[in-house]
Amino acid sequence: MKRRTLAAIALATALVGLVAGCSSGTSAATGKKVTVDAGGTSVSVQGPIRLAYFAPSVNNAWLQSSTSTVKAEVAKIKDAKVTVFDAKWDGTTQFNQVQNALQSNRFNAMIIDPINDEIMCKIMSQTAPKKGVVVSVIAVPLCGRALKVGEEQYTPGTLNYIGGTDSSTVFEGYIEHMAKENPGPQKVIALSGPKLFGVTKNLEKAIETMKKKYPDFDIVSTVDTDYTLNQGQAKLAPLLKANPDTTVVFSAANSDVTQGAYQALKGAGLDGKVKLYDKGASKWAIEQLRDGTLAGSSPYYPSTMAAQSVKAIAAAFAGEKVTSYLPNDGAELTGEAAKTGVQILTPADAKSFDPEY
Repeated sequence: MKRRTLAAIALATALVGLVAGCSSGTSAATGKKVTVDAGGTSVSVQGPIRLAYFAPSVNNAWLQSSTSTVKAEVAKIKDAKVTVFDAKWDGTTQFNQVQNALQSNRFNAMIIDPINDEIMCKIMSQTAPKKGVVVSVIAVPLCGRALKVGEEQYTPGTLNYIGGTDSSTVFEGYIEHMAKENPGPQKVIALSGPKLFGVTKNLEKAIETMKKKYPDFDIVSTVDTDYTLNQGQAKLAPLLKANPDTTVVFSAANSDVTQGAYQALKGAGLDGKVKLYDKGASKWAIEQLRDGTLAGSSPYYPSTMAAQSVKAIAAAFAGEKVTSYLPNDGAELTGEAAKTGVQILTPADAKSFDPEY
């Protein structure tokens, strides 16, 4: 009894927000009972949907877009409810939030954007389905699968994986694009996400692979950030002082970090002299790309990814078969990217691109 009470208190304190769909006092025991195939694991569920969304944080535009879309999509589903958890970039906090949520028996579906995919592996792919909880994974693959490619990023035991826009192959394609666009010796600084995050692992793998193919495109430093504008500026500024002959900055984290990097370049008097490439294609980034301030971008689709995740859960509860892997954040690849799998935007492309955040 004491353990259950403590778990309930921890769950309450972790709560960020509760958004209801159509108002209903119906219990979770009502509705059609269905068996969901989670990669060979059968999960028995019954509506209405009681969803827990575990966000790594809500401190940037990308995450705010994803969170607001989850809430909006759940609101369209009859009697469905969602609770959002903010882990504030702490992997242990996120694990405890999931553990307490499972112990509470309040939820029958979860969306996870994992901070530490290894510690979240077993609890999301084994414990959750045993508790009758369907899990949709977004952005970062579970169980060390971030370094894998394509359908291998999906983890059995979960409903699906939606993401892939920061896989190693995408970064390899982007580095190749930059190297070809900037022939000859180049001194490059790269900005990434948090150390344990899949984006950082994939970037490091891509850099190691591509330096053999393009040795002149020399990425001399890679620094991690917490995905915020402030760290983009604060972490790049001293590197520019230490490397005054930098020719290219690759902001591989997101557009908030790119915006901070731009401020650092301005502060050093290097804006317009050092080429700045973005990963994210936010509204700010697309405006700068159109103006020529940025040399290029590669999109993230946080809203599409979140919407596809909620829709997949709703389809599963309706007894429908769900695709286990959706690449490119669930968005359609256009133009040459349909062949290469890497969507890269030039200033010309930016004129017709509609950013999601």
